[in-house]
Amino acid sequence: MADYNMTEIQLREGYERAIENVENLLYSANVLLKSERSLQYALGLYMYAIEEYGKAEILRTYILKNKSRYSIPEWIFGKGNLKSKAHNRKLSEGLKKIPPICRRLSRIIEITVNASKAVRTFEVKNYGIVIGSISVPPYLTGTFEDPFVPKQTLGFDLKTACFYVDWDNNSQDWKFLLPADQDQLVDNIGRMKKHIKKQFLSTKAKDNIP
Repeated sequence: MADYNMTEIQLREGYERAIENVENLLYSANVLLKSERSLQYALGLYMYAIEEYGKAEILRTYILKNKSRYSIPEWIFGKGNLKSKAHNRKLSEGLKKIPPICRRLSRIIEITVNASKAVRTFEVKNYGIVIGSISVPPYLTGTFEDPFVPKQTLGFDLKTACFYVDWDNNSQDWKFLLPADQDQLVDNIGRMKKHIKKQFLSTKAKDNIP
């Protein structure tokens, strides 16, 4: 396994560019969410954004070592003998770092301030069809979901599965499904953008990144 020998400036630049790439992927996912025909691909880009964020977080751990030069393993960039496992390692790191709610694909209502004196009811939809609802009592805050709607979370196989038609040998049928609630995905992208911006600014302040 080879390493890349980088200066502090080069490593910090790589970290910033990775963060910028994450933001661009999330922006592109949002664009695709405007069309029902591209929801599947929006989810795929969302997964790629999480993996790229995982790369940024790994680079950040090296920055925190505060050296003048760094040896960065080539697997981080998908090269070398360990490249086959690199994608899942970066995706796993990204999934650990994003807000937990961003790992959920089924509809979750998050309320931080609820001054309503009445019960608030939110619809749960699948492909535009109402399949359930979430009722939140007055003044109650937190995260809420319909217990009768199947829970869906992110998985490693989703990243590429969103872009290809596959054959299910058990059901003897083709599969190409969007396993996500559209509104939840929109909210997740917004939450992830806020989280990354906050993390990036705190990193610059803490590490004096110019």
